[in-house]
Amino acid sequence: MITINHKNNDRISRVSGFDLFGRTEILDVSQILLTDEDIHCSILFIPENQLIKFLGSEEVEELFKNLGLLQITDYCQIKVPDSISMQIANCTPSHLSGGIRQLFANSVILQYLVDLNIYISFAINFKNKISNAKFDLIGLHTELLQISGVIPTLNDIAKKYGVSPAKMNQAFFEKYGQSIYNFLSNQRLEQAHHGLLKTDIPMKTIAHKIGYSHVNHFITAFKNKFGVTPGSLRKENN
Repeated sequence: MITINHKNNDRISRVSGFDLFGRTEILDVSQILLTDEDIHCSILFIPENQLIKFLGSEEVEELFKNLGLLQITDYCQIKVPDSISMQIANCTPSHLSGGIRQLFANSVILQYLVDLNIYISFAINFKNKISNAKFDLIGLHTELLQISGVIPTLNDIAKKYGVSPAKMNQAFFEKYGQSIYNFLSNQRLEQAHHGLLKTDIPMKTIAHKIGYSHVNHFITAFKNKFGVTPGSLRKENN
């Protein structure tokens, strides 16, 4: 967790897995690390006049708008792909020094800012398109709960609702926090877990009933989710 104190004494804690962005006149940064693992954290401070030199005033205005940083005290946390976020961590390699090192760092930072703005712009446009998608998400969720046997493909489901598979899956993720495939897999494994504890139905039958054609695939998925094999779970509770 990284806590940042703004000039107005607001305390902002960075959420793990998200990048924190903000605008401020004065910063006081402290780090509280409650872990036994090694942690690497990169913090980039850029004066606004330097940012304008990097990108130009119009691009900086667009970047602030896309990030929602319209005022000096604004901040936001955004899930940024590692391919973009980790660029900053590698912008000062130890084998370079002097002016070459500074030039390399500037080039990496510029690439990071460009990639970030492109990603945020794309994400906003895509989300706006998703929000305009006219199909019944709650109805889709209800239907998925009732599906038995082999899991249908996203294409088959999308055709029924008149949207593209990508839009349908993204809209479902926005509302329920997981992809359609993960939702179905987790739901079925929960059903299998209940069946193993509450019934005497053979494990192979349960696996086939929830759509696994090979019992070994079922055992692997079950152990990945619950930490024990189906056979061990049933044996422990008999």
